[in-house]
Amino acid sequence: MRAYLRLSGKEKHVETCQFNTVGQVKVIARSAEDLMTSLENGKYEFRLHVIKDALQKNKNTTSYSDNVLVPAGETKRNPQKIYENKGKLSSYLASMQKIMQLRTQLEDQDKELRNLVVLKFHNKEIKWDNFFYDTENFRKAFNYLSTSPGHPICLHGRIKSINMPTERFPYHSISLYSPYIEQADKDNIKRIPSASIVIYDESLVKEIEQKFEEGAKNIAICSDVSHWASEIKEGGKSKEKLQYLNLQGKLNRKKQIYMY
Repeated sequence: MRAYLRLSGKEKHVETCQFNTVGQVKVIARSAEDLMTSLENGKYEFRLHVIKDALQKNKNTTSYSDNVLVPAGETKRNPQKIYENKGKLSSYLASMQKIMQLRTQLEDQDKELRNLVVLKFHNKEIKWDNFFYDTENFRKAFNYLSTSPGHPICLHGRIKSINMPTERFPYHSISLYSPYIEQADKDNIKRIPSASIVIYDESLVKEIEQKFEEGAKNIAICSDVSHWASEIKEGGKSKEKLQYLNLQGKLNRKKQIYMY
């Protein structure tokens, strides 16, 4: 049985103690001040646009050991190279990873984090229900992404399989279990959410496979998530039809995910 975090009450805990949610959030906030800031009411503001910028910079650049990020297609000697603080980008994603870990460990789901952390995307406040999606809420994630919110989201689910590249799709990917859908919609179409994660950084594959083999069957990812609906298919003997609502996360950096 997993240990769950609770807000600290009468008993005092060290900030870094895994059972002190308030202390954990404080530690995370101190590790990335540009990402999280303290508010007057004791809460913390978590800036999703900073995470989005970090993900996009990583996607459009190739990293080298000398802490220089170079645009894809350029060389290290090219005068157009862009110097970035690689440490900061890594710190932002590490903080995001810790937030995901906290969320997966909370007994009362998002109630405790929602009381502590306010999600902001530029000047807009984002509800936790529109940011972190467990398996049973994948349909809600699809519907929300259809409104083009622009900010990254978190998908959290159980790993079904780790898939090899094919001729048609040259990347490894992770398939997550779909929620059980008992009934079709009113138009007699059963719509089944189908979530996956594409591993664009091949250096991560072995570590992910090893963790999976060692028993880490659950995963949370923070990513810009693509979504699209499949063609409607006949349901065989039943009269209802089938349609898959695809959600696809993009894994470029190790710290985008938390496995357990």
